[in-house]
Amino acid sequence: MAALDAQSLREWYISYVAADGEELGLQDPLLRALSSDFLDTDSIEQRICDLAPGIRVEDGYCSTCRHMLGNWPLLSYSYPDLDRYPDRRLRWKAARAGSYPNTASIEASARQGCKFCALLLQALKDGEVLETFRRIEARFDRLGERATASLSVGTMWIRTGRVCSTSESSTKNIVSEDQGIFEMANGWLRTCCESHKSCNDDVKNLPTPTRLVSIANRKPRVEITADMDKPGQPLRYATLSYCWGTRPFIQLTKHNFPDLTKEIPTEDVPPIFADAFTIARALEIGYIWIDSLCIVQDDEADWRTEADRMQAVYSGSYVNIAAASATDVYGRCFVKTPSYFRDGVQVRVTVEGAHDFLEFGRTDTYDRSVLATHLMTRGWAIQEKLLAPRTLHFGPRGVFWECREKILSESLPKRMSLPGSFNCLVFGNHNWKEYFWEHRDEYVAGLWRRNIELHLCWHSLEPRELRRRPRAHEADWVAPSWSWASMDGVVQYPRHNDDVEDPAALYPDRYAHVFDTEMTFSGPPPFGQLRRGVLYLRCSVIVAGRLRNTKAPNDLESKFTESVIRGPGGVPRPSGGGNDYGWNETDEDDSAEDHFQFGLVLRKTNDGPGEFCRVGFFEFHECPRPWILSSAREPNKALPAFRQATSETSDATASAVCAEIVSNSEYPEEKYVITLV
Repeated sequence: MAALDAQSLREWYISYVAADGEELGLQDPLLRALSSDFLDTDSIEQRICDLAPGIRVEDGYCSTCRHMLGNWPLLSYSYPDLDRYPDRRLRWKAARAGSYPNTASIEASARQGCKFCALLLQALKDGEVLETFRRIEARFDRLGERATASLSVGTMWIRTGRVCSTSESSTKNIVSEDQGIFEMANGWLRTCCESHKSCNDDVKNLPTPTRLVSIANRKPRVEITADMDKPGQPLRYATLSYCWGTRPFIQLTKHNFPDLTKEIPTEDVPPIFADAFTIARALEIGYIWIDSLCIVQDDEADWRTEADRMQAVYSGSYVNIAAASATDVYGRCFVKTPSYFRDGVQVRVTVEGAHDFLEFGRTDTYDRSVLATHLMTRGWAIQEKLLAPRTLHFGPRGVFWECREKILSESLPKRMSLPGSFNCLVFGNHNWKEYFWEHRDEYVAGLWRRNIELHLCWHSLEPRELRRRPRAHEADWVAPSWSWASMDGVVQYPRHNDDVEDPAALYPDRYAHVFDTEMTFSGPPPFGQLRRGVLYLRCSVIVAGRLRNTKAPNDLESKFTESVIRGPGGVPRPSGGGNDYGWNETDEDDSAEDHFQFGLVLRKTNDGPGEFCRVGFFEFHECPRPWILSSAREPNKALPAFRQATSETSDATASAVCAEIVSNSEYPEEKYVITLV
């Protein structure tokens, strides 16, 4: 696209300089106009190379960063929420910390070894704004205007952090950058094993795995633990989380079992296994459990037995090694690139003549470095991460430590906890954690028996990305229609309030209850592969309706991904191969000035009276957007219409399609019995 003429460029410049930087987002027309600008990457690279020799880095920082950190312009401010809680240990700070010549100088300084510039450069890349900044700089250059990158930093300090005078030695609180990864990891491991109660309590008295790979000697081999001399204390072993991939590699089989118990040939060990052996040995661990080498892969009985024990295997692991970014066994654990990459930095700053320590990092570091990796696209890998008391993640952004009390990184080895922990949702002290993952409850095909009526009301967060898995009686059937496991996609449970200990209290008015379940397994119960899963419900409301496709008629997925239930207007209406029905629950939330009803959309099967499969979820509100409180909101006519349809047609519809009609003393209004498959 042709370059802007001088007049248009000057007009853009005037508008850009006048704009409020706090309000200027990437979708602003001023920045969107940059997308057509040609970016001369060769010229930028040459500029970086020219600048690098003139940049002096001392003790890990360039002169610009040293000046900024030695004269930190920190200003205090508070939030109203913090003022309400005076016992909070947190103090929020803000700083407008100075200017850098341009992005080329930042990258040149990072390549020369400046830690803070490396952090800034990575932040620009992660935020996908580096090219935008460089296009702005190019326009400034054309106009002969000086462009500088201004740095603003928001920080959170811990009140109990130590503030040192200028005469005190402070280096003992900083972990040396020269400290090796394995030395650092050993320190994390030692601290966790010695002082983290929640990481150690649940691993006592767990059974030892049937087989382990012995790596204490140079020649690894598969060892049967029953044949080992019984140690005086629990056997320490590592586990490995990795992706198999599609290329062939060495596995334990009936044929090679005798040979692998003597030696696993070094030339047959794939790179991921070799790296795992190196890591475990460096952590002074003599054994490691790897599924492909510790389960006989062509023995179905052995596979089922050992698969059922994997929960104990990972729960009893001394440390789990996660190959975060490798797509198969031929990838590597040690893949951090480039050398000047940095996710965080711990540094001493000087504020009004006094020294203190600050840790700089991004709030999404954990998400990018752990949750967004290839390994975390596999459900079983997430399970392994949650079961293991502690995990070392190896990926392109360095090494991360994760246990039930701390998340630490190679860049910030002493930080109390990086934000974004998934484990904290399971092991943290949240009132609603049981709703997220209810421990000590009956497991029912991916749901939990207590409050199962609420759990049945899961729904898709990204309907256009949702794909239904095979149905019952079809090949590769996975789960019953009422379980989220019957879908491939992101799902969510009904909304809840974090301040409510029991989420069921938010929904006091229910019109259906599950009174029995029937699970048939082809694998070990209760977590093994299902052959069939059935729920038996008593309900008081069944409304006939039909689904309306809102996508293209020839889209085979449309009836699953974009379905809604229509109010029948007083008369049940057929829908091709049968009727679609909804049973519902209600909640009246006076604080939000909104009344709503939600429930399931069901489709009758042809396999028996009163048998249904789940095809969707519905929710009707009196207000169109209940989360926006406004006196100007118009009432939503859908809910009154649905209520009218419920009162007019429920009895006639239910009597025609239910399995039976009963009198239930506990819930007298629930007189219809249906079956969900």
